[in-house]
Amino acid sequence: MNNRYLKILILLSFFVLSFGILAEDQEEIMRVTRQELKDLKINEKSIEKTFEGIKMQEVDFSKSKKPFEEAVQLDGKNYLAMLYIGTYERMINKDSKKAIEYYQKAIKLNPKNPRPYNNMAIAYAYLGDKKKSNETIQKIMSLFPEYPEGYYQWALKLADEKKYSESTEYMKKAIEKYNKIKKLDYWYITQDAKEHYIMDAQKIIIYNYLDQNKLTDAIDFFKDDIFFKMKENGYPDVDKLLVAMYDKNEKLYKNKNSKLYKENFDKLKSIEFLGLLMEANDHLKGKNKGK
Repeated sequence: MNNRYLKILILLSFFVLSFGILAEDQEEIMRVTRQELKDLKINEKSIEKTFEGIKMQEVDFSKSKKPFEEAVQLDGKNYLAMLYIGTYERMINKDSKKAIEYYQKAIKLNPKNPRPYNNMAIAYAYLGDKKKSNETIQKIMSLFPEYPEGYYQWALKLADEKKYSESTEYMKKAIEKYNKIKKLDYWYITQDAKEHYIMDAQKIIIYNYLDQNKLTDAIDFFKDDIFFKMKENGYPDVDKLLVAMYDKNEKLYKNKNSKLYKENFDKLKSIEFLGLLMEANDHLKGKNKGK
């Protein structure tokens, strides 16, 4: 799999766990987690050990395995602890095969939650087993049609195969599903995480357009709301996207179609100028707060 898309897959699974979660979401995550595990009749002490592991991930991910193992020892039905151990094996020990074993155990214990399927698809992709990764993603879309990550992963897979138009359609479907999420549930997609995922999806759509040499579509998709939200939220790749579009304009139209080159250049300059205005405004706000 292309490194660009594999890196995005890895970050996707990592972000879903606990990193990037705002403090105000933490309490709600604990409440949702506790309720889910109680509904599954998990031992209370096992639940507490699971919480200990989740909190340890934010302090030192490399030390989080022990409490999850203790949670499993206290109750072998604790699928969530199995899920976290699997991700530890993949992220820290770089052992995707072992991770898959834990994801499979988690699925057997609780086949109604899409997260173990999602992480397993990523682990298969990391191993280079495209067939099993694709089968798992298709299963996610079939079993959990409202879960955005299935469409997101399928879109990445299509982009990796250079099927850019199809990839864009699936990525737009993923965005649609993300936008339907109104509250935190067992998927652990917080509002903050949702915005991050949507911006990642929009980034891939823009790259899809650029890879098809559809620069006008990329610019039209990027300008106004999408650029504004990315800039406002401090999305790290927003300026890289602008540079990529400038580069594509140079490559496609400079000295070949001066009219289209200028039109695109002017659109990009207006986007860049809006970004500079936003940065200046943020700087002034920061100065005023310091007074």
